[in-house]
This record gives sequence, structure tokens and C-alpha cells, in this order.
Amino acid sequence: SEAGLSIEKGSLQAREPGGVLRFRSAKMQALGQSNPAMHLVVEALDDFHYHLLTSDVHYSTEGKLDLGLKLSGRNPALEGGRPVNLTINLQEDIPALLTSLQLSDRVSETIRRRVQERLE
Repeated sequence: SEAGLSIEKGSLQAREPGGVLRFRSAKMQALGQSNPAMHLVVEALDDFHYHLLTSDVHYSTEGKLDLGLKLSGRNPALEGGRPVNLTINLQEDIPALLTSLQLSDRVSETIRRRVQERLE
């Protein structure tokens, strides 16, 4: 709309029959070392065979993003392949995030200009 981009009651889902996620990150590994619950999540996502991956999306014209992600599946190497269900809810102020990235010189000049044009 003239007020800006928005998404209300948006949803995304993976096609059946599912697939495999292999998420490996040094930062996540380090977080898993200090937090037992995160250790289990890190192990599960190392080789996650999912049958359900869905997401609810809401994005306001002010740049507030609400993302709800649901994953169901298993890692065959984790506790005999027991079922794992993950629900992740993220909230982010996208313009503030982009400004923060810009300040740390991680956004290219072209992207910076596009963001600035959209915010004006």
C-alpha cells in the first residue's frame, strides 16, 4: 500500500514429504556448550530430517516482523532418532536491524541506498 509493505496472516510451508536441514554454526556450537537445552537443539539441527516445516509471518508497515516457525522431525543420530518438535518465535524491528548492520559496515552501499529510499 502507500503506507509501505505489509504481510498479514502470511504462511509458508515446505513441500511434502519434507527434507533434511544441516545447520552447523560455530556460534551455535559455543552456545550449546554453555546451555544444556541449546546443546540438544544444536545436536538435533546438525542432521535434522523433517516432515513438517511451517511458518507464520506478520510484517507491519512500521517494519516489525513476527515470525513463528514450527519444525517436526528427527536426527537419526540423536537418542535413537527420537521425535523432535521445535517451535521458534522471532520478533524483529527490520529497519533498526538494517541500520545496525549499516553502522557496522556489513551492508553494501547499494543495499544501504535502497533501504534509505524505502524508509523515506
